[in-house]
Amino acid sequence: MFKNLFKKPKMKDEMLEMKQNQYGARAFNMMIIIVAIVILIKAVVLEASISELWVELLLLIVGGGYYFYSVLKNNVPFMPTISLKQTIRLVFLISAIFGISVGIRNVFFLYADNMSGTELSYQMMMFFFISLFTAIGSGVIFGALAYCLYQLSKWQEKNIMKKIEVENAED
Repeated sequence: MFKNLFKKPKMKDEMLEMKQNQYGARAFNMMIIIVAIVILIKAVVLEASISELWVELLLLIVGGGYYFYSVLKNNVPFMPTISLKQTIRLVFLISAIFGISVGIRNVFFLYADNMSGTELSYQMMMFFFISLFTAIGSGVIFGALAYCLYQLSKWQEKNIMKKIEVENAED
């Protein structure tokens, strides 16, 4: 009767727990991404100083540190296994929004005060290309980071599945 109390959990229970951990990881990833975007927009577009960003930076550091600790402690995948296409689309969408906001800031807040029509149109065209290159550059950087996290998550999930199979084979 008491023999069943001390048995290792079945594979279905571990798979269910792993799925729940992935949903939690997805929610936490989304929160960290939102905080990082808020920091980027406030720092670059609104030109906020570090003293104005301390709450967001504290949330990002504490939240990211706790997330990293829980990942290492509980063998939770770093990133939920969504397709690589979805990850790259999301990264380039965020980068495009970031690049456009940098361009709008440059055109309307910094250089549009004392310019005539021709000079203003030249500046707008120049800052359009600057914002486009900013979006492409940040897309490449964020895309490379997302791809590394994606591959790390797939590798880690494969190792978790091997560990579960080995434990079930021993039973």
